[in-house]
Amino acid sequence: MKEYLFYLTLLISSFAYTQDNTIYYDVEQNLVTKSKFDAIDENIYFKDVKRKDSLIINFIGKKESIGKLHDIQKKQFYSLLEKITSKRINKSSNTIIHFYKENAPDLKKTIKNRKYWRWIKNNQKKINAHIICSKESKIDASQNKKLHLDAYSIVERLFLKNSNTKVNHIIIKPDGSFKIFHGVTNVICLLDSSL
Repeated sequence: MKEYLFYLTLLISSFAYTQDNTIYYDVEQNLVTKSKFDAIDENIYFKDVKRKDSLIINFIGKKESIGKLHDIQKKQFYSLLEKITSKRINKSSNTIIHFYKENAPDLKKTIKNRKYWRWIKNNQKKINAHIICSKESKIDASQNKKLHLDAYSIVERLFLKNSNTKVNHIIIKPDGSFKIFHGVTNVICLLDSSL
């Protein structure tokens, strides 16, 4: 009898272990089939994967979102941005924030992209650009003058409450309207949208 229970337990556990533990979510966080997930237009949406123990979660998100800061939010945001960057911010020009939740290879590419930073320098009256990392990222911002640490979590609280991506780029216009590019890794492609 004990031997029978042992084999039954072994059979059940091996079945549970080999079972496919992959789930798929659409943009509205509804469960979908793999075929529906694979059919998503990647020009509009991005796909991402998270792993939790033996569970694999695939989800879809929009590549872009828009919004607008109220006057009080805008004033507080610029005040905190000046504290984070230790620089005076020109509020009459567009502001780009490259936000990284963790130390990714894309961060190094952004820092070293000479073409991008030359363009920013040539257009500094029209645009401010900053690389900001979350405080949970454990990135040492003191090693590079272009990097800043968001000790107040202001960027995440204001702009990225519903974002699951590790890389986000936010373009803020002087009137407080903003556009967020989720998951975009090439900063050069943001230049057309920044003016």
